[in-house]
Amino acid sequence: LRKLLLLPLASNEELFPVYKDGQYLVKDFSRLLNDKNLGLSRENIEYHLGLYKNYVLKVNAAEKNLKEGSVDDATIKNMAFSLNGMVLHDIYFTNMNSKESKVSPELKKALEKSFGSFDNYMKSLIGIAEKMKGWSLTGINLLNGELLNYGEDTHSDNYPAYFLPILALDVYEHAYDKDFGVEGKAQYLNLFPK
Repeated sequence: LRKLLLLPLASNEELFPVYKDGQYLVKDFSRLLNDKNLGLSRENIEYHLGLYKNYVLKVNAAEKNLKEGSVDDATIKNMAFSLNGMVLHDIYFTNMNSKESKVSPELKKALEKSFGSFDNYMKSLIGIAEKMKGWSLTGINLLNGELLNYGEDTHSDNYPAYFLPILALDVYEHAYDKDFGVEGKAQYLNLFPK
């Protein structure tokens, strides 16, 4: 069975977006396009990477407008929605991997402290994904240092303060409909370890 293995990082890529010379960079995730073991088609991944690139461009444009004092509704909306869209897609693609990986001892200890076991953690993450229209996330609650799984239906609504995402599972239809159809969410989620 083909799996998308999420932890630890798939490569030496930075986990978070890269900011250089006054703008965010579109990271190169082309390694995903030729990985037939992901269980996702090249067409699906190309489309999804295009969405990510557009979020990066919108964030850079919104930041430029804000620096120039141009504050309008579109700029404000693009900042919140596109910034989170950029960050969450960046984390999602960075963690995407079809090769078997091992959880570091530190991460294993943190998962066991917060969830009891890796299996409980994955059950929680996938359970949230089944219920959400947008994202199932793992992050660090910066107030108490615990790991937390969290779900949200859009990039920017109902986002918890003091939450730092470290893993993002995209469950918007665009993540799976080209391969499994609009009713194919369960098939898509079967790509992830349980």
